Amino acid sequence: MPVIYDALTLAGKPHAIKPFGTYAMNSLRMEKAYRAWGSELTNEVTLAEAGLERFIDLTKDFIGKSGTTDSLRNGPRTLLAYLEVDTEEEDCLGNEPVYRGNAVVGVTTGGAYGFAVKKSLAFAYLHPALVKDGGAFEIMLRGEMHCARIIPQPIWDPRNERLRA
Repeated sequence: MPVIYDALTLAGKPHAIKPFGTYAMNSLRMEKAYRAWGSELTNEVTLAEAGLERFIDLTKDFIGKSGTTDSLRNGPRTLLAYLEVDTEEEDCLGNEPVYRGNAVVGVTTGGAYGFAVKKSLAFAYLHPALVKDGGAFEIMLRGEMHCARIIPQPIWDPRNERLRA
């Protein structure tokens, strides 16, 4: 690995390539509402449940096609919600319970502080009716409840104008 790292570093010098941390990448992906494999995207959810219908091509055969077709026909069992969380000291890491009133209604998959938008952000899987209804939720972070609300689109560059520039 050191040989590969040194070669990449040398090849990247003309392009000002620098090491970066996974926490920085997580912060950036949360601002753009990008899903990650292993947290928002797993074998337990379909693309429709993860809000990625635009990537479904039912003319092709793929593993999970029957589950995806069922999810599209019958409606999703769960939906991924993109949330802004009112917190100053900590951020969601994943697997925090999401409440509506006294009932647990979902679980976060991950989260991070968005430095460009100065907000704590998270993803959570919730019942489809709750996602469509919107409203307020609470997330328990290290024993304390914090208000959260659904954000309908990426909070940073929602139309991908910077990406296409």
